Amino acid sequence: PLLSAENNGITVILDQCVVDNNCAYIAFQVKGYRPAAGVRPSFEDVMISVDGFQETDINWNFAYYDYEHKDEESDSEGDELTFIANVLLFDQDKSLIGQKMNITLKNIGTYVVDPSRPEQGLTFNQDVEGVWNFGWVLKGTDMHLDLTDLALPIGGTGSVLTSLHLSPISVRMQMTVPREPVSEDPMEDNAPYFYGLKYQDGTELSELGNGGGEGYESKDSEVYMQFWNLDRVIDLNQVSSILFVNPFGENELIEVRIN
Repeated sequence: PLLSAENNGITVILDQCVVDNNCAYIAFQVKGYRPAAGVRPSFEDVMISVDGFQETDINWNFAYYDYEHKDEESDSEGDELTFIANVLLFDQDKSLIGQKMNITLKNIGTYVVDPSRPEQGLTFNQDVEGVWNFGWVLKGTDMHLDLTDLALPIGGTGSVLTSLHLSPISVRMQMTVPREPVSEDPMEDNAPYFYGLKYQDGTELSELGNGGGEGYESKDSEVYMQFWNLDRVIDLNQVSSILFVNPFGENELIEVRIN
């Protein structure tokens, strides 16, 4: 473990931190707390900041993550829980590397709906009071895959992938996307949407994007940029293809081989 903090019998361990210029993937293990079956654990308050940047310079999310039951309620056994923080720095000309990360976690419990007042939505049910503080300097990863001067058609969409930068926790792509009108809304476009990756053994990593952005380079250009941080750490050596959602087909996936 990198760091740990203990309060009221609950130990929170900073177990993993992977950082590139614009993204940080941070995994915490929580020991000594197990919520009731069928409910999702949570901290009541989470505060994340990075020295040298304003609150508006970054975007972050922090949530319980069950790798075996993604998007389902927890039913795993044991007394160890995984929480993931994803931090995104908007300005791609700046870097998180070398900056101090500060994370404070307060009170652990679950969010539930009070059956007597369902109109109020989710209410936090505190099980353990406590504060867990972490502060450390971010060190960057040297692992990345850069492919330039590509000309890979993205299925029959008319779009072409022209460059790709892939790190263990983020993906940045440049493509050409024809500016054919798709509706009266000028914000809509025909861009294929990043869905995930495929490994050489056929494993598909779906719905990987976890914050980022996309859009044309300028109002007159067909150059289209996509940048996403990933909701898990990937093995760059195993990546064989990029998966896109076809903008012209209902939930149709397009595989573009890069390796």
